[in-house]
Amino acid sequence: MYIAPQPIFILLIGTGFIGEGRSTIFFLSEFQGKMLAGGVFCMSTKVKVFVVGRPGSGKTTAVRRLRELARERDWIINRIKDYDILYSMFQAESNLQYKKFRPTAHEGFDVIDMSVFDTALEKLEKIVKEEEKKNATKEELIIIEFARNDYREAFKFFDPEFLRSSYFIFVDAKIETCIQRIHDRIVSCPATEDNHYVSEYIIKSYYYRDNWEYMGSYLKKVYGIERRRIETVYNMGSLQEFISRVNRFADTIFTVRTHPRISIDGLREFFRAWLRRLSKRRNVLVDDKFEDSQTPLAIGDLGN
Repeated sequence: MYIAPQPIFILLIGTGFIGEGRSTIFFLSEFQGKMLAGGVFCMSTKVKVFVVGRPGSGKTTAVRRLRELARERDWIINRIKDYDILYSMFQAESNLQYKKFRPTAHEGFDVIDMSVFDTALEKLEKIVKEEEKKNATKEELIIIEFARNDYREAFKFFDPEFLRSSYFIFVDAKIETCIQRIHDRIVSCPATEDNHYVSEYIIKSYYYRDNWEYMGSYLKKVYGIERRRIETVYNMGSLQEFISRVNRFADTIFTVRTHPRISIDGLREFFRAWLRRLSKRRNVLVDDKFEDSQTPLAIGDLGN
């Protein structure tokens, strides 16, 4: 008798997989442990959150709160800022004649060639996608942080599916308030990764555009993003009110259900091992050599 490998749903039902009883359950448990140890099979999820808004609007406060909540839940935290990308580009020019940047007070810089903003976003998406590919043994929060004058144009640099699987917090505030906040934080403490100087000139000449309507409604319409994934906050009230808004939105982010993730190679090895065991138990010849076309490409929610 010869049994050829079939798609998963036929294999499980047609060969009496479920009927193997306790020995099968034990085998599955044993296999899962080995796969977890090898980093091929794991229960985890990676959640992307865009935190956007002009400098001084309150993005850093929102990010800080998200990180606190993630730590409380023992999530991995990965913060990716386009400021870091822009700053490295600025430093690369520091020994040359400035063409795309110019230094400002408080060790800051202004962008004078606006094309570098687009370059930074392209690099930003690449970094995040590479992070998504990495194996993780527990949940991970990927915070994507940047500021642009026109988010309608900025989001065109991202893959639409990449956007649809993300969450968004847009923080807005009056331009004069943003300028004052930047001034206050520079005066009150030295420059840090979260406390860098942005000149009044660049805020008024570049970050002047009102993006409220786009982030509030058009982002959802253009990319088909679920409304629950988008939070818009006008940060002109108290800090407590702002944190409360972030907390409520975080409840949506952190209640994402985890799914088993199995690599294709791991899936093949699982069924090879199972078929060999089936062959030995029933004394039948089993083909355990899978071709790519015979291997399922994805597993849905195994909990349903």
